[in-house]
Amino acid sequence: MPKNNFEHKNNNRQGDNKRKYYPRPQESAPRARASVKVKKPENFITLLLIIVIIASVIFMGVVFRTEIGIAIKNIGNNSTIDIDGGNNGANTVTLQPTLNEPFDFVVNETELEVHYLDVGQGDSIFIRLLKINKNILIDAGSGTGSGPKEVASNVTTFISGLGVTKINYFIASHADSDHINLADDILKKYEVENIYYNDIETAFDKDSTASKTVQDTLEDMSEAEPNATIIRLDPNGRTYEIINTSGYKFTIYSPGMNNFPDDNDMSNICVLEYLERRLIFTGDATKETEEWFIELQKASGNNSLDCDVLKVGHHGANTSSSQEFIDFLTPEYGVISVSVDNSYGHPHPLVMNRLFDKAIVTYRTNRHGNISLCIDSDANMAFIVDNPVPTDNNRLLINQLMIKRGDEAA
Repeated sequence: MPKNNFEHKNNNRQGDNKRKYYPRPQESAPRARASVKVKKPENFITLLLIIVIIASVIFMGVVFRTEIGIAIKNIGNNSTIDIDGGNNGANTVTLQPTLNEPFDFVVNETELEVHYLDVGQGDSIFIRLLKINKNILIDAGSGTGSGPKEVASNVTTFISGLGVTKINYFIASHADSDHINLADDILKKYEVENIYYNDIETAFDKDSTASKTVQDTLEDMSEAEPNATIIRLDPNGRTYEIINTSGYKFTIYSPGMNNFPDDNDMSNICVLEYLERRLIFTGDATKETEEWFIELQKASGNNSLDCDVLKVGHHGANTSSSQEFIDFLTPEYGVISVSVDNSYGHPHPLVMNRLFDKAIVTYRTNRHGNISLCIDSDANMAFIVDNPVPTDNNRLLINQLMIKRGDEAA
């Protein structure tokens, strides 16, 4: 007989026919209480230090998860994930589907070209309105590469290769060197009719380095094109409709340096419309400038402004491309002008997450090289690129509309 006057429930040996008994509560014997003594820390500072370390670990975990920007959802079967820590200098998680199904585009009926030129960490966008034979250059600057002279040479080689000899409009979005330091060399190469820029030297201390750099650049631009019409943008803000003919409409929305004294804040936002397509160019416009633009549009009765292609602001920095701005424009495609392995961490993971969440098919000059958007007479679009690698953020597997440069002539 067991010592505790009952048989165990798990006693199921073969041939055992003994009756099983279950324990009865011990009514007379009080139940012993188990107690655990917690030894207090001998030093209060030690306890406090432990709490601080635990809190820090939790906080860093939250920050890391936010910064890494894991926004992977609704991933298609034909997709791959690229955790990119090299091309853009930041840890981003972007979707790179290989989808590029056949699409309609008539090369010899192209009526609008927008060339997002690969100038490294800078901006330079060359636009051709082919039906009216007008050319527009938005910005001409680079902060990287083997040197501005070589980058300028690459830009002029590309533009001249299109058979261009005249630039009808040069627009400086703002006065940062990575947007204007190539202007002198480029403008000397072509006849330029009109130059638009913020007269920003008046916004700085005349003896400051920034003022000196800007003044020198603007003087060089004027000397390079003595016959050009110089339009100094209204410091109090103004809208300039410079083209509205044959279906083309090009508008400069200048916020004004008196309203936005920071040079990024005063970036112009340009809108190009053709047929039912709308393209938007933002320079380094900040979230404050974006808010100003939204309010301006709403005051004109536009509660949204459908955008086909957005030039993502400030090389993909988190100072631009606010959620409100993205929601207001609802772009389908985006282009980021940025250099390989830049020291700024552009494009920023949080910006890439916003683009990913909206499934905005994203081209980047540091991956695709020169990017040429072409629109034909039926408003069909195509992106002609130097390097036909997959786009970013295309989680809904929208057609990339991509053509390798050279193949369009086949």
